[in-house]
Amino acid sequence: MFTGTDSSHSAALAGDTTTGCGAKPEAPLFALQGPTNQLVSTGVHKLLYQESCDALMACGNAPLLALDSTGSAPQLVVGALPFVRQAACHLFQPAAIASACVLQSPLRDETHRRAAPQLQAEPDRATYEAMVRQATQLLRDGVNGLRKVVLARSLVVTQARPFELRHLLPRLMRDTSVTTYCLPLPSPRQGSSHLHQLVGATPELLLSRRGAEIASHPLAGSLPRSGRYSSAEAAAEQLLQSTKDRQEHRMVVEAIADALAPLCAQLRVPQTPALRATATMWHLGTRIEGRLRHPQDLASTSSLALAARLQPTPALCGAPHAAAHSVINQLEPFERGFFGGAVGYSDTTGDGDWYVAIRCAQICGNEARLFAGAGIMHDSDPRTEADETAAKFGAMLDALQLPLTGNGNAL
Repeated sequence: MFTGTDSSHSAALAGDTTTGCGAKPEAPLFALQGPTNQLVSTGVHKLLYQESCDALMACGNAPLLALDSTGSAPQLVVGALPFVRQAACHLFQPAAIASACVLQSPLRDETHRRAAPQLQAEPDRATYEAMVRQATQLLRDGVNGLRKVVLARSLVVTQARPFELRHLLPRLMRDTSVTTYCLPLPSPRQGSSHLHQLVGATPELLLSRRGAEIASHPLAGSLPRSGRYSSAEAAAEQLLQSTKDRQEHRMVVEAIADALAPLCAQLRVPQTPALRATATMWHLGTRIEGRLRHPQDLASTSSLALAARLQPTPALCGAPHAAAHSVINQLEPFERGFFGGAVGYSDTTGDGDWYVAIRCAQICGNEARLFAGAGIMHDSDPRTEADETAAKFGAMLDALQLPLTGNGNAL
């Protein structure tokens, strides 16, 4: 856990005088806030690495070696890995560690003060269900050995005024079962006066390292906590008994275990999954734990290098990777960017935490692009998979103070 005192830079971020912080509404902020982790930093002291995940596999300690140790900037690599392994990572050294007060703006209901935002689903529900039907046919045909593919949807929300982190983050943090995160991204818009930010609340740990000890907690196989089931218990039992979901989950666990095993002296992989609950979803989860053979070899075993090795798992892409990625490129009408990638940090010893970047939005000014995906198997039901993506939009829609219900045509 990282904590720190306010600097003048961090104090300018919160925009709420009741917390003892300043009044600047938008500035670079990196944050991880969850049950086992708290890291808040401000500013970008130095860009460290913007090459691909594939390149990072060959030099996993390069960003650590690039840290500036001459000043007061924290000795941390923070940032994000993209979904596409050949795309550019975004890793940087922050300017200062900040107090968590920058995340603690009072909650306010502002729905009555603004015009209704515009929502545009990409694709809409009918098109997404058609995508699922196409994918299930490819899976049944065994095209290129395809066994699973994750298909995502995007929801673009546009409002009259810019979105503000000081309002979004406290609402996301109300679900204490997840890790809320945000970070600045390279802006896709030349000359934009607004930060481009990735904001979300993820339940899924990709990789954690403390010394020689590592852990991963993949989630695959999901069900909305509300819907056509008589109770939460009935929904949970349905998920535990689902052959489709258990097969999907095991595929992810085996892929992660296979990737980590060559680097580990010990690796513990439970044979059966457990239930993992968030405010909106049930998930099947398996906690994998291991002990590294050579923890001093940071080029291959730092938390960053290990995250790059795993990313993206079949939980976000499918299996085998190349075949699933080809189907995603064929069917999805948008670029995922850092959705389905990873967000986290590593210190100079290689210790750190990296989380799967899901339940998120890429925000720039008055536009927020939300993402949600579902794992498709040969026997997937298109309506059920569309329901799952709609439920996964729920965390961000709630933070934006938009109802999940009442958007039937979009969701």
